[in-house]
Amino acid sequence: MDVQLIKNALEPVIVKDGYLLSSIKIERQGKDTYLRIEIDAEGRFISLDEIILMSEKLSVLLDSIVEDDTPYILDCSSAGAEKKLNIDKLAPYLNHYVRVTLKDPKKGVNALEGYLENESIDSLIIRVNYKGRIKSETILKTNIKQVNLAIKV
Repeated sequence: MDVQLIKNALEPVIVKDGYLLSSIKIERQGKDTYLRIEIDAEGRFISLDEIILMSEKLSVLLDSIVEDDTPYILDCSSAGAEKKLNIDKLAPYLNHYVRVTLKDPKKGVNALEGYLENESIDSLIIRVNYKGRIKSETILKTNIKQVNLAIKV
């Protein structure tokens, strides 16, 4: 199986349906070969129903383009509810609940969770709940190790 051929065939279909192609991997586990396709949607979560529909659509397309008879298991998934975000493309995630992991801890805190209020070229502002007190925290992008979507508990 040729990953580039598969990517070239699948990506236009994925994009047309309003998603992004995050990755395509061919992996061997024991005797099985897995074709792992990860899709994403900018600024929103992807439901399980959407994954199922996309998996079925891609399966039909793959049947027409995979030329060899190598058996494989199709594994179509999303980037996940707590996906890692690109620090330079956070605008679609304004007002989403995020976890910001810091390179250099601030007041002994390694990470902050809250709603992404604003983004500028050099910083983020997140609204954090400190035991009932809401405070907007400004974080310099140079001090950010990673930003993930988070699930508020």
